[in-house]
Amino acid sequence: MSISLLLFFVFSGFFIIQLHQQLSAIDTALSSWVVSFALKLLGVSAGLAVVIVVTVLWNIRPLRRELVEAFWKVEESGQEVDFLNQEVDYLNRHDGLTGLYNRAYWDEMILNNVQEMDNYGIMIFLVDSLKLTNDALGYTTGEKVLAACAKCLRTCVGEEGMLARISGAEFGVLYPWGDDKYMASVYDKIVHELDERNKVGDLVPMHISAGWAVAKGLNDSYETIHSQAYGKLHKVKQMNRQYVSDSIFAVIVDRLKDLDYFESGHIDNLMALANEFFEIYTGNVYILDLSVPRFEMLVRYHDIGKVGLREDIHELASFTLEDRLEMDRHVTIGYQVAMYIPHLASIGDLILRHHEWWDGTGSIFAYNEEYIPVECRLFAIIDAFEAMTGVRPYRKAVTQDKAMQEINKFAGKQFDPTLVRMFSLMLRARV
Repeated sequence: MSISLLLFFVFSGFFIIQLHQQLSAIDTALSSWVVSFALKLLGVSAGLAVVIVVTVLWNIRPLRRELVEAFWKVEESGQEVDFLNQEVDYLNRHDGLTGLYNRAYWDEMILNNVQEMDNYGIMIFLVDSLKLTNDALGYTTGEKVLAACAKCLRTCVGEEGMLARISGAEFGVLYPWGDDKYMASVYDKIVHELDERNKVGDLVPMHISAGWAVAKGLNDSYETIHSQAYGKLHKVKQMNRQYVSDSIFAVIVDRLKDLDYFESGHIDNLMALANEFFEIYTGNVYILDLSVPRFEMLVRYHDIGKVGLREDIHELASFTLEDRLEMDRHVTIGYQVAMYIPHLASIGDLILRHHEWWDGTGSIFAYNEEYIPVECRLFAIIDAFEAMTGVRPYRKAVTQDKAMQEINKFAGKQFDPTLVRMFSLMLRARV
């Protein structure tokens, strides 16, 4: 502090001397006045600095004394305060998302304790449809589901067992004793709690499958008990599959309704055009492989993958390159959703390819010509025609002739040229 003050006075004096010399050459009276004012200002600054220094030193003396006393107390008692190590130890043992014990700690407990226990039980839980939730509704929603399920497990398991998150969607409980009936009652309680939670409706429905097994002697190895628990888990999962997929599908349909997917008239218009086409060309050799039921399902659910896109994308009237890449994701999301839901699995490939171009340039998958299912090739034409002639809030509809001119322009590039001719003839037959 004293060195700083000394340097301050040295540089200030040097500055005043230089200022005096420069001003003396111009006006001696002005020079004297300025130097006098600078010295007064320097004196006031020095006085204030001294007051501040003295005040600070005076006020930190009690704090310094307390710190010194605390230090010597810790030294005398031999205690070590290491909050950083405690933090690292906690992170090493706990899962960051759920706050439960992690896989490393689970393996540590199994290795160090189970081999010497002749009676213990384990439960393995699996959050059903987490992958579907992640794919369809985003990883943020999936993390919320995981955190909520973990909270339910913590409440129902309580302090009776050691609860850990042992993989992405799996949780495990290690009980220091084995009781089949008790673990069955825990699972029933968890199912009840989740059912009540799902009735609230502010989150994706949560479902958990479980399997458990009990070691009844030292001859029952952990590997054997673990295998038994997993076997039971997968049986329960298969039993729940239909119910779980239906509940998730109901949420997806509700999201599509929120996006005005079913109410805008687009799907009804597509179905009307398709039925008109089939009435004329039923039995035509070119569309002999076309499945009308699959086509109708494609019309209804072709954009189901849009539930997994970022929310603002649905409100945009024009797209940047980034927006276009985001929108293009809906075909892969839709495919993943369809393959998880049994009654949509048959059209998974149609959802994946319904934006393919005839020449193979319309998608990263590069299917072309007859490698594109005929349902997708016909849908592309009907969808483009309806999009141009249908009424939209952000633009006016074009005439039937104008729409067909645009479609004919891309025949052989975006659209199947044979189906374009067939569709054009259908429209002419209206007159």
